[in-house]
Amino acid sequence: MENAIKISRQVRSHQVKQHILEAAVELLTKYGYERVTVDNVCETANVSVGSFYHHFKDKGELLAYCFAAKYEKYWQKYENELGEDFIENIIIICNTYTKFCMEQGVQFIRNFYTPNNKCLDISDVDLEGETNLPIGTKVYNELKKANEKGYLIPAIDISRVVVDMCIIEKGFMFEWALTNGKYDLLQNVQRIFRHMLDNIASEKYKQTFK
Repeated sequence: MENAIKISRQVRSHQVKQHILEAAVELLTKYGYERVTVDNVCETANVSVGSFYHHFKDKGELLAYCFAAKYEKYWQKYENELGEDFIENIIIICNTYTKFCMEQGVQFIRNFYTPNNKCLDISDVDLEGETNLPIGTKVYNELKKANEKGYLIPAIDISRVVVDMCIIEKGFMFEWALTNGKYDLLQNVQRIFRHMLDNIASEKYKQTFK
Protein backbone atom coordinates (compact mmCIF):
# COMPACT_ATOMS: atom_id res chain seq x y z
CA MET A 1 0.00 0.00 0.00
CA GLU A 2 2.80 2.35 0.95
CA ASN A 3 4.60 1.68 -2.34
CA ALA A 4 1.38 2.29 -4.28
CA ILE A 5 0.92 5.66 -2.56
CA LYS A 6 4.55 6.57 -3.31
CA ILE A 7 4.18 5.65 -6.98
CA SER A 8 0.92 7.59 -7.19
CA ARG A 9 2.65 10.68 -5.78
CA GLN A 10 5.50 10.30 -8.25
CA VAL A 11 3.03 10.06 -11.14
CA ARG A 12 1.19 13.18 -9.96
CA SER A 13 4.46 15.03 -9.54
CA HIS A 14 5.49 14.10 -13.08
CA GLN A 15 2.11 15.23 -14.40
CA VAL A 16 2.43 18.58 -12.63
CA LYS A 17 5.89 19.08 -14.13
CA GLN A 18 4.55 18.27 -17.60
CA HIS A 19 1.69 20.76 -17.15
CA ILE A 20 4.21 23.45 -16.20
CA LEU A 21 6.41 22.66 -19.23
CA GLU A 22 3.43 22.65 -21.61
CA ALA A 23 2.22 25.97 -20.22
CA ALA A 24 5.67 27.52 -20.60
CA VAL A 25 5.96 26.38 -24.23
CA GLU A 26 2.46 27.72 -24.96
CA LEU A 27 3.27 31.12 -23.46
CA LEU A 28 6.67 31.29 -25.16
CA THR A 29 5.03 30.58 -28.51
CA LYS A 30 2.27 33.15 -28.01
CA TYR A 31 4.04 35.99 -26.23
CA GLY A 32 7.82 35.52 -26.27
CA TYR A 33 10.42 35.20 -23.54
CA GLU A 34 9.93 38.50 -21.72
CA ARG A 35 6.24 38.01 -21.02
CA VAL A 36 6.69 34.54 -19.55
CA THR A 37 6.60 34.78 -15.75
CA VAL A 38 6.32 32.24 -12.96
CA ASP A 39 2.86 33.60 -12.12
CA ASN A 40 1.40 33.34 -15.62
CA VAL A 41 2.96 29.89 -16.16
CA CYS A 42 1.32 28.69 -12.94
CA GLU A 43 -1.99 30.27 -13.91
CA THR A 44 -1.91 28.65 -17.36
CA ALA A 45 -0.87 25.27 -15.94
CA ASN A 46 -3.39 25.56 -13.10
CA VAL A 47 -0.78 24.74 -10.48
CA SER A 48 0.36 26.55 -7.36
CA VAL A 49 3.50 28.66 -7.19
CA GLY A 50 4.73 26.26 -4.52
CA SER A 51 4.41 23.37 -6.98
CA PHE A 52 6.40 25.35 -9.53
CA TYR A 53 9.28 25.89 -7.12
CA HIS A 54 9.21 22.22 -6.17
CA HIS A 55 10.26 21.40 -9.74
CA PHE A 56 12.18 24.49 -10.89
CA LYS A 57 14.24 27.03 -9.00
CA ASP A 58 13.29 29.93 -11.29
CA LYS A 59 12.05 30.98 -14.72
CA GLY A 60 15.52 30.60 -16.23
CA GLU A 61 15.78 26.95 -15.22
CA LEU A 62 12.28 26.25 -16.56
CA LEU A 63 13.02 27.83 -19.94
CA ALA A 64 16.39 26.09 -20.15
CA TYR A 65 14.65 22.77 -19.48
CA CYS A 66 12.05 23.55 -22.15
CA PHE A 67 14.76 24.55 -24.61
CA ALA A 68 16.73 21.36 -23.97
CA ALA A 69 13.64 19.14 -24.22
CA LYS A 70 12.58 20.79 -27.48
CA TYR A 71 16.07 20.33 -28.91
CA GLU A 72 16.13 16.65 -27.94
CA LYS A 73 12.94 16.11 -29.92
CA TYR A 74 14.48 17.99 -32.87
CA TRP A 75 17.66 15.90 -32.61
CA GLN A 76 15.76 12.63 -33.12
CA LYS A 77 15.52 13.44 -36.84
CA TYR A 78 19.31 13.53 -37.19
CA GLU A 79 20.84 11.07 -34.69
CA ASN A 80 20.84 8.22 -37.22
CA GLU A 81 23.33 10.20 -39.34
CA LEU A 82 26.15 9.50 -36.87
CA GLY A 83 28.90 7.12 -38.02
CA GLU A 84 32.37 6.06 -36.92
CA ASP A 85 34.25 9.33 -37.56
CA PHE A 86 34.09 11.31 -34.31
CA ILE A 87 34.88 14.64 -35.98
CA GLU A 88 32.09 14.27 -38.50
CA ASN A 89 29.75 13.16 -35.71
CA ILE A 90 30.51 16.22 -33.62
CA ILE A 91 30.09 18.50 -36.62
CA ILE A 92 26.66 16.92 -37.20
CA ILE A 93 25.76 17.50 -33.54
CA CYS A 94 26.90 21.12 -33.65
CA ASN A 95 25.26 21.80 -37.02
CA THR A 96 21.97 20.35 -35.80
CA TYR A 97 22.04 22.48 -32.66
CA THR A 98 22.91 25.55 -34.70
CA LYS A 99 20.03 24.98 -37.12
CA PHE A 100 17.69 24.42 -34.17
CA CYS A 101 18.76 27.71 -32.57
CA MET A 102 18.34 29.58 -35.84
CA GLU A 103 14.81 28.22 -36.19
CA GLN A 104 13.93 29.66 -32.78
CA GLY A 105 14.64 33.14 -34.18
CA VAL A 106 17.00 35.96 -33.32
CA GLN A 107 14.77 37.49 -30.65
CA PHE A 108 14.45 34.26 -28.69
CA ILE A 109 18.21 33.60 -28.82
CA ARG A 110 18.89 37.22 -27.83
CA ASN A 111 16.72 36.75 -24.75
CA PHE A 112 17.88 33.23 -23.94
CA TYR A 113 21.64 33.70 -24.35
CA THR A 114 21.96 36.37 -21.70
CA PRO A 115 24.20 36.66 -18.59
CA ASN A 116 21.00 36.59 -16.54
CA ASN A 117 20.38 32.98 -17.59
CA LYS A 118 22.57 31.13 -15.09
CA CYS A 119 21.59 27.79 -16.63
CA LEU A 120 24.06 28.52 -19.42
CA ASP A 121 26.93 28.31 -16.92
CA ILE A 122 28.89 25.13 -17.68
CA SER A 123 31.66 25.67 -15.13
CA ASP A 124 30.24 23.14 -12.66
CA VAL A 125 28.23 20.82 -14.91
CA ASP A 126 28.33 17.01 -14.80
CA LEU A 127 28.86 16.23 -18.48
CA GLU A 128 27.93 12.59 -17.95
CA GLY A 129 24.59 13.56 -16.40
CA GLU A 130 21.56 15.57 -17.50
CA THR A 131 22.39 19.17 -18.41
CA ASN A 132 20.63 22.19 -19.85
CA LEU A 133 23.29 22.45 -22.56
CA PRO A 134 22.22 19.66 -24.91
CA ILE A 135 25.27 19.57 -27.15
CA GLY A 136 27.61 19.38 -24.15
CA THR A 137 26.78 15.79 -23.20
CA LYS A 138 26.57 14.63 -26.81
CA VAL A 139 29.98 16.06 -27.70
CA TYR A 140 31.47 14.68 -24.47
CA ASN A 141 30.22 11.17 -25.28
CA GLU A 142 31.68 11.31 -28.79
CA LEU A 143 35.06 12.47 -27.46
CA LYS A 144 35.02 9.81 -24.76
CA LYS A 145 34.45 7.05 -27.33
CA ALA A 146 37.12 8.53 -29.61
CA ASN A 147 39.60 8.65 -26.75
CA GLU A 148 38.96 4.99 -25.89
CA LYS A 149 39.72 4.06 -29.51
CA GLY A 150 42.97 6.06 -29.52
CA TYR A 151 41.66 8.70 -31.91
CA LEU A 152 42.69 11.64 -29.68
CA ILE A 153 46.17 12.93 -28.88
CA PRO A 154 47.62 11.59 -25.60
CA ALA A 155 46.52 13.03 -22.24
CA ILE A 156 43.75 15.13 -23.76
CA ASP A 157 41.33 16.60 -21.23
CA ILE A 158 38.01 15.94 -22.97
CA SER A 159 36.01 17.81 -20.34
CA ARG A 160 38.10 20.92 -20.99
CA VAL A 161 37.54 20.55 -24.73
CA VAL A 162 33.77 20.39 -24.22
CA VAL A 163 33.75 23.40 -21.89
CA ASP A 164 35.81 25.39 -24.41
CA MET A 165 33.44 24.43 -27.23
CA CYS A 166 30.40 25.44 -25.18
CA ILE A 167 31.99 28.81 -24.37
CA ILE A 168 32.77 29.38 -28.05
CA GLU A 169 29.26 28.29 -29.03
CA LYS A 170 27.80 30.92 -26.69
CA GLY A 171 29.98 33.48 -28.44
CA PHE A 172 28.62 32.34 -31.81
CA MET A 173 25.07 32.85 -30.55
CA PHE A 174 25.89 36.30 -29.18
CA GLU A 175 27.41 37.39 -32.50
CA TRP A 176 24.44 36.05 -34.47
CA ALA A 177 22.01 37.91 -32.20
CA LEU A 178 24.18 41.06 -32.23
CA THR A 179 24.10 41.19 -36.04
CA ASN A 180 20.36 40.41 -36.12
CA GLY A 181 21.00 37.11 -37.89
CA LYS A 182 23.42 38.45 -40.53
CA TYR A 183 26.44 36.59 -39.12
CA ASP A 184 27.01 33.33 -41.05
CA LEU A 185 26.44 31.19 -38.00
CA LEU A 186 26.36 27.73 -39.59
CA GLN A 187 29.47 28.19 -41.73
CA ASN A 188 31.53 29.60 -38.87
CA VAL A 189 30.44 26.90 -36.41
CA GLN A 190 31.64 24.26 -38.87
CA ARG A 191 34.89 26.06 -39.69
CA ILE A 192 36.06 26.78 -36.16
CA PHE A 193 34.94 23.54 -34.52
CA ARG A 194 36.43 21.43 -37.31
CA HIS A 195 39.74 23.26 -36.85
CA MET A 196 39.62 22.61 -33.06
CA LEU A 197 38.86 18.93 -33.53
CA ASP A 198 41.53 18.42 -36.20
CA ASN A 199 44.09 19.72 -33.70
CA ILE A 200 43.24 17.07 -31.07
CA ALA A 201 43.00 14.11 -33.48
CA SER A 202 45.74 11.48 -33.19
CA GLU A 203 47.83 9.97 -35.98
CA LYS A 204 45.75 6.79 -35.64
CA TYR A 205 42.61 8.80 -36.43
CA LYS A 206 44.25 10.50 -39.42
CA GLN A 207 45.44 7.16 -40.81
CA THR A 208 41.96 5.67 -40.38
CA PHE A 209 39.76 8.47 -41.70
CA LYS A 210 41.91 10.83 -43.78
